[in-house]
Amino acid sequence: MSKSNIILVVLGPQGSGKGTQAEMLAKKFNLTHIQTGNIFREKAEEDTPLGRKIDRLINKEGRLVPDEIVFQVWKEYVEKIPQGKGIILDGNPRTLEQAKFIDNFFKEKGREINKVFYIGISGEETIKRLSVRRVCKDCKKSLRLGIDVEESDKCPKCGGELFQREDDTPERIKVRLDTYKEVILPLVDYYKKQDKLVEINGEQPIEKVFEDIVGCIED
Repeated sequence: MSKSNIILVVLGPQGSGKGTQAEMLAKKFNLTHIQTGNIFREKAEEDTPLGRKIDRLINKEGRLVPDEIVFQVWKEYVEKIPQGKGIILDGNPRTLEQAKFIDNFFKEKGREINKVFYIGISGEETIKRLSVRRVCKDCKKSLRLGIDVEESDKCPKCGGELFQREDDTPERIKVRLDTYKEVILPLVDYYKKQDKLVEINGEQPIEKVFEDIVGCIED
């Protein structure tokens, strides 16, 4: 497949490292990296009816954003990307309806998703990883406390302040995991039937996960 206009999807539970892998893949293949989570977190900071609703859902209740809102925000964002540009979707779609919407969106433009990578990790590993996750307020980079940075450090990328997300507590993480499990199985089956799904062991070192994904793309 051509690497300049490929469309990739990276899925996985919270803490699986899908954002890190998507960032590395975007750089290697010159893809537009669509971080759905960041798009909605930015929307949640807006003092608008939509912004306040998204804030309540993801920050107060730890729930997934309803499909109708996802469609509205996602389409508005993706329409700005030049036609034919390679794209990597990070953490989206999250439901079967979203997957169908995205397929139809690209079909209308004469394009399609080429590969879907599911990075799998256990629930215990998810809680362990997210409990030490810190995020930069400025560039949104995700870092690991005690591994990438220490408690008082600034972001090594831009010097911004680091913080722990409101939903990165064990209680909130468990709620999100339960919700995620309910919606991911139909999504996995959907892409399996299209022969596009590639399952990756996310508990390997970051470099090995990346190597496995790149190998599938270049095969």
